[in-house]
Amino acid sequence: MENQIKIIDKYITKQLIETFLLGVVIFTSLMFASDTFITLVKQIALYGISFQVAILAIILKLPSILVLTIPMGVLLSTVMTFNKLSLNSEITVLRACGISIARLARPVLVFGLAAALISFFINECIAPAANLQAKKLTIWAMNQKNVPNGKTSFSFKELQSGNQLKRLFYIDSCEKNTLKGVTVLDVSKNNTVQIIQAKS
Repeated sequence: MENQIKIIDKYITKQLIETFLLGVVIFTSLMFASDTFITLVKQIALYGISFQVAILAIILKLPSILVLTIPMGVLLSTVMTFNKLSLNSEITVLRACGISIARLARPVLVFGLAAALISFFINECIAPAANLQAKKLTIWAMNQKNVPNGKTSFSFKELQSGNQLKRLFYIDSCEKNTLKGVTVLDVSKNNTVQIIQAKS
């Protein structure tokens, strides 16, 4: 009987892992498509960031997305696994063999705990470092863009999510890779407008 229970644990865990991986891939793809990818496309268009740098930035953003999609994947895998067991009448057969629902839920609890620990580790140890590197990479890529030497009285915008204005930069002129007469209108904070000016 003990061997049969171990086989059931392995069977349920296998079903959970398969559905979990599929769910994480689907949810991660949706979040990338709806937010991160669109933001990166805007950065490419506005600041001239290369495609290779954008792909690397996407990879670095992955840990922060996984922290959100792992719990969603656990929920989906739990619901789909027990739904499949119910539709195939496997739960009824197992109950008839004397195995309780609480016992069937044990591999789910162990799997959920393992997923929670993995998510916690990613959130505390990997995601902050990856986000910092992604930010540094984006700033570096923006600095590599050719400065418009000789151009006068020009401006460019920095947008945030929702295509709303975050900062407006106005430059009097650009000479020898130096921006002169810089004025920054910062509206990134709610109900606050900050104006920053610099000679160069």
